[in-house]
Amino acid sequence: MNMVSEEEKQAFLQRVKALRVNPDAIKEVRVKNFIGEPGREEDYVIPNADGKRASLQIYAAITTPAGVITPDSARRGLIVFGDAYRAEANQGLGNSHPSISNLENIARREKPVRVEVAKMPGYTSIYTN
Repeated sequence: MNMVSEEEKQAFLQRVKALRVNPDAIKEVRVKNFIGEPGREEDYVIPNADGKRASLQIYAAITTPAGVITPDSARRGLIVFGDAYRAEANQGLGNSHPSISNLENIARREKPVRVEVAKMPGYTSIYTN
């Protein structure tokens, strides 16, 4: 069962659009050594694919120029996702929104994580004009 109303979906899409991140400019976002057991961590990768582009844009927007997502920037990303999607993620419905769960973890850890935003060839910026 989908908890997110059409109105909430549209509001979410407007918040993502306001980030002014061009998804065509991004190949993937890679959160380094983030998921898995301690000592066996793997990268969490958000590909530029259908159903992933909003997360791709949010993660790219909240990654600092130094290449990290801080706890504060993770909280900003969670605001963009909104309460309805966060509630759905916390209840584990459907795919359970791993991008939201991972931002929740970063915010709780109080420690930044290293992130690589890989651009598509020919792009110098991920932002729209």
